[in-house]
Amino acid sequence: MFLRPTTSLEITDIVRGFKNKKASDIYGMSTSLLKEVILFIAQPLCVVLNQCIEQGLFPRELKRAKVRAEALERPKHISSS
Repeated sequence: MFLRPTTSLEITDIVRGFKNKKASDIYGMSTSLLKEVILFIAQPLCVVLNQCIEQGLFPRELKRAKVRAEALERPKHISSS
């Protein structure tokens, strides 16, 4: 798989396209907060991401995720026996 270098404009456009959700990342940052600060962090983020792509090295911090299970609602016609 080939990844091409990105630009700060591309990063900004992607972040602005995120839906506003209550979920936050492993550091507690929500998408709405990220949207507010993206113009200030897009360029340094671009540099870091492009270095990761060029070197093929991704720090552990970029591989972490926060996963939370949520119970799904059962259809009303299914009994809970």
